[in-house]
Amino acid sequence: MFHPAAPNLRRLEASKATPDAFEKAWLGVFARIQKESGRTQPPYMHLQPQNLRIDTLAPNLALATFHLTQGSTLSRRSLLLRHTPDGWKIAHLHASNLPLPTP
Repeated sequence: MFHPAAPNLRRLEASKATPDAFEKAWLGVFARIQKESGRTQPPYMHLQPQNLRIDTLAPNLALATFHLTQGSTLSRRSLLLRHTPDGWKIAHLHASNLPLPTP
């Protein structure tokens, strides 16, 4: 998993990380989102995926890509999804943010 911003600057690998490490990484992301929202109660974020594209790579594998925009930031997201006996699960997530060009 690649998070788009601090506090998680490096890839977090399932083969090397415990479930607690993944939870800690997400809790850090959620704390940053809450702080940056300036709000004291939910919702701290309003996601509106744009240009959603889902490509079936195999019967049990799909790639979902989309954009998010917030202020002057373009966020790009890619999720590799694997179908398991328990349903579709995220096998890999890549998130990156770029500044939007000024007009």
